Amino acid sequence: MRISPSKSSFSDDDRGVAPLIGFIILFGFLIVALAGYQAQVVPQQNSEIEFQHFQDVRDDMLEVRSSISTAGQADVSQYPTVKLGTNYPPRIFTVNPPPPAGTLQTSQAYNITINNQSGDGPETVSTRFLEYQNGYNEIDIGPVWYEHSVIYIDERESGGGIAIYEDQNIVTGNETARVTALQNDFRVSSAGRVTLDLYPTENARINSSGLKGE
Repeated sequence: MRISPSKSSFSDDDRGVAPLIGFIILFGFLIVALAGYQAQVVPQQNSEIEFQHFQDVRDDMLEVRSSISTAGQADVSQYPTVKLGTNYPPRIFTVNPPPPAGTLQTSQAYNITINNQSGDGPETVSTRFLEYQNGYNEIDIGPVWYEHSVIYIDERESGGGIAIYEDQNIVTGNETARVTALQNDFRVSSAGRVTLDLYPTENARINSSGLKGE
């Protein structure tokens, strides 16, 4: 019996071409969709997380303000906490930037002079400001400052202004001034929560967890 060679060849067999082309097109759509999600949705979601953290850290700074006043005026040690940074949610197919850490630090020391109505000579006291600087990846918000019981955000370096969150409580209703001086130099950067140890002493002192005040 004679077998005639087939007139077709493997090169003429296109039965798998259409499914393969369909898969490539779908894969391309998936890549484009993931790229758009990474470029637009992920930054938007992360910016919302950063803004929520900023509101939380602002509340933490208000608590620090209250604790400083209590430590200085009631002679009671205080231990407020500040969450310096935040974390983004885990992602499977997209990626996040590094978790933004924040920095809490004192300013350079400077002197304030206090004069009283009794005519006694002026008294000079050394004190410092307290600054929280965020490390956000998506949103641009200036540092939060504690200055003589005033909590404010300073955006002058970016062309903005100053927004006061909490006004001073130094001068009371009977025109008595109570000044709590911050006299230790420290700086701490972290993405977690830090505890401040506020000790009322003759020379006011602030210690941060894991750091020694000078």
